[in-house]
Amino acid sequence: MNKKLRLVTILSLVLVMIFTTVQAISADEIERREEIDFSPIVNQIINDYEDLYKLENFEFETFSFKYNNEDYTGINVYVDMTLIKHPKDFEYFKGLKDGVEKLDNIEKMEIEKDINARLEEIEKECYGVRDRSTFTYAVKTSDLSNKYTVKYSMNPLDKFYYRVDADEVTLYSANNLVKPNTEKDYNNGLMETKNMLEKLQVQKIKSISRRRTYYDRIAARNWALDNAYSEQEFPSSEVNGSDCANFVSKALNEGGIPEDRSGDWYRASHWGGWPGINWFRTGHNNNGGVVPYMVDNGYFYRERDESSISAGCIMNWLDTSHVALVTYGDSVTIKYTEHGRRASRNTVYRPDSINVSFYNYY
Repeated sequence: MNKKLRLVTILSLVLVMIFTTVQAISADEIERREEIDFSPIVNQIINDYEDLYKLENFEFETFSFKYNNEDYTGINVYVDMTLIKHPKDFEYFKGLKDGVEKLDNIEKMEIEKDINARLEEIEKECYGVRDRSTFTYAVKTSDLSNKYTVKYSMNPLDKFYYRVDADEVTLYSANNLVKPNTEKDYNNGLMETKNMLEKLQVQKIKSISRRRTYYDRIAARNWALDNAYSEQEFPSSEVNGSDCANFVSKALNEGGIPEDRSGDWYRASHWGGWPGINWFRTGHNNNGGVVPYMVDNGYFYRERDESSISAGCIMNWLDTSHVALVTYGDSVTIKYTEHGRRASRNTVYRPDSINVSFYNYY
């Protein structure tokens, strides 16, 4: 029996025994919830990520919610992910380095320095580092049998959804999730080489224009991770709305970006009071917000190369008003931490399940 089959077999036997719940339920309900078969979604996680990560210590959290007036059971899967493939062996960085060879000597030296700095960041922050991560799933409660195993026809994943929690929940068929394809990343790296020199030049100009304010993205990341499940300030008795932008603004401020009263980017003077509109809003409705403020003031820029995203970047939803802070990025996998309808910590971003844009720091 090979290692993968042995692991899946063991998990299939024990996964139904491990869970936590976020709501008070009856003893009968608890007995049935212990029998939820999590193995289809665990097998998917293993199949999709085992080539790059060591996956261990699975735990589960279940809760009830409504979506389109139907009852669903949410499933949070918590797992330790440890990057076991060195970033220098990623196809993306191979493409970057091959692209650099086509540049002249001056450009080549500058870009190589930037590539090596990015490799060192990933090696220090991600390689061999055990990182507690969250995968978010859901299943329609009516698709659970009396023993709380999932009813399906041909494919065990048919009834599962990958769940994205923003102000509005998005459910994406888990059966349609695509395994990360690192082979295509070579071409992405090759193409990104052409953009890197321009980015570096703009970065120099922006750093001077904003008087070289230093942004400590790791401090921002650490604050977000430490406060992921802290009490949400909004909505409050004074202010309606979500806490998502307030949470991201607090993290950015913790990273060294100063409050700006004249620019309407400042926290509330007391808990639950009115903050500046650029602190509290996302920017989705074109009426101010943290994203346009950070771009207009030269702190962040729209990043179209997702392989360049690292901890401390901003993740911005395009279909609804919501933002999160990126708390992990190794050029293949991005994880984010958020407040809002449901707080989450280090949630794994699946690109095919959500429509977002990213903002990188200068």
